[in-house]
Amino acid sequence: MIPLTLNLATNPWYNRRLVTTVLVTAVVLLVLLAAAGGGMLLKRQQELQQLRGEIRQLDAQLAERMAGLPLKELGEHWRQVAAINTVLERHNNQHWVQRLDDLEKLLPDGISFTRIEPDNKGHGLILNGRSRSFAQLQLLLETLAKSGRFAEPTLVTHSVVPSAEQGNQLQFVVAVRMVAL
Repeated sequence: MIPLTLNLATNPWYNRRLVTTVLVTAVVLLVLLAAAGGGMLLKRQQELQQLRGEIRQLDAQLAERMAGLPLKELGEHWRQVAAINTVLERHNNQHWVQRLDDLEKLLPDGISFTRIEPDNKGHGLILNGRSRSFAQLQLLLETLAKSGRFAEPTLVTHSVVPSAEQGNQLQFVVAVRMVAL
């Protein structure tokens, strides 16, 4: 018998052709991805340059138009812009979800709101609704006044509306000022 001197466990065996093919394929894919990324980068830089050119043109047009305006008219324009920004800032500072949640918690049984809208000044709400009785409406006004979230509840109008399901109902409009949170 011939003694075996070859130990297969210590000699690694692998398919060199397969490993070479996989490595070459990986390198080719990486080169292609790098080329595609570079192409996209160049395209974005060109778009950025184009947008910067358009911005320069628009700035020049704006400066040209502003040069023709009298200072009084330009000042009036900027005052209007500042007033609009103030209104928008006030509107955005109101926590409307919190305000609606407060109204829901303060609403007595037997009263429902049909419409809730901010007033023209942005500091208050106009509440349209229906009530089963005047006593419930009075309770709503007292609850709003005591809440700390709303102040100066004012009953603007009210009228009796006949309802087939629930008898006569009281339709109302209440104006209330919101207190800062």
